Amino acid sequence: KQWYQRRVRGQPPVNPSFAIDYFVTWRELLEESPNAGCREELDPFHHLLWVLWMPYIRQAVQTWNPRDSSSLVKLIEIWLPLLPPWIVNNILYTLILPKLKSEVDQWNPTKDTTPIHSWLQPWIPVMGDTLGDLFPTIRQKLGSALTEWHPSDPSAKMIIQPWKGVWSQQSMDTFILKCIVPKLSQSLSELVINPNHQVLDPFHWVLSWSDMISSVHLASVFDKNFFPKFTAILKTWLSSNPNYNEVIMWYQGWKGLFPPSLLQTPGIRSNFMHCLDLKNTAVSSSSA
Repeated sequence: KQWYQRRVRGQPPVNPSFAIDYFVTWRELLEESPNAGCREELDPFHHLLWVLWMPYIRQAVQTWNPRDSSSLVKLIEIWLPLLPPWIVNNILYTLILPKLKSEVDQWNPTKDTTPIHSWLQPWIPVMGDTLGDLFPTIRQKLGSALTEWHPSDPSAKMIIQPWKGVWSQQSMDTFILKCIVPKLSQSLSELVINPNHQVLDPFHWVLSWSDMISSVHLASVFDKNFFPKFTAILKTWLSSNPNYNEVIMWYQGWKGLFPPSLLQTPGIRSNFMHCLDLKNTAVSSSSA
């Protein structure tokens, strides 16, 4: 009776599990083919869902704010075991996906204060790979927003990190290499190596991305933008009859700043070995 009264008044149910027990009973009595997919020859129970339940879903989606995903996701998850595939597809791809796409199209990562992952990712358990249709737009918008980004600003990582494991590894690597790595390389190239007064901020900005960038790619950033300067400073210092204990401490101090994952890469290991060889050669020459 309550369901019928709300149906007449055109009101969607407030409780997402409202009347589900009745439909469970009706399914046991009426459903003939759970996987039936042709609306022209509707299973009796599916016809009941289409006529009585679907109008509420359409109205709920029509009035739904896509940035408040929890209530509608919960409703779909509760009813999912009762729904034939063709009704699920109708809800997800005809009703919900277009509204999500419209909201993503309007999303502005430079102005919106609500992280997009907070309202879009809750749909992943329900929609699965289909949600991936929206990811290229998200990456394009993020890439444009990062044009003026500087590695000293941690907000970029806060926005991108929730997509790790959601985007494919290839998509994430491509995005990082295109939009993040050039900025990190520029920052590291501007690092001034000064044994007397070392400012480490740019170095730490780069390393803060070590959990987002593969060790191979990050090692390449250091190989091109850090070690040429590091080696040049070391050579200059070694040519001035230095205190070798200070040189060793400086060398070990820098090496200790690198995480083990980077120290194990061939490029980083080779650069540090080369610097150590330079030091040993200088010590041998001074002792001769």
